[in-house]
Amino acid sequence: VRSFGTAETEWLTADALPALTEFLKGKSSLAVGPGLGNEPETCNFLQACSSLERPLVIDADALNILSENRTWLAFL
Repeated sequence: VRSFGTAETEWLTADALPALTEFLKGKSSLAVGPGLGNEPETCNFLQACSSLERPLVIDADALNILSENRTWLAFL
């Protein structure tokens, strides 16, 4: 378990993706949440997670983001 939010934002942004990619080496899946939130930057983070090519477990906030961006479902 590791947090990738920043002190400036306290929520996930796409800027966290390089560190997350490094952290995921040797791991087979990614769980995101709880309390992901629905900030615009978090939406960008969630979309960027589609490039990680591994199973993704998401929380209710992420499901709400997906419900508003249905074209992203193709990436999951």
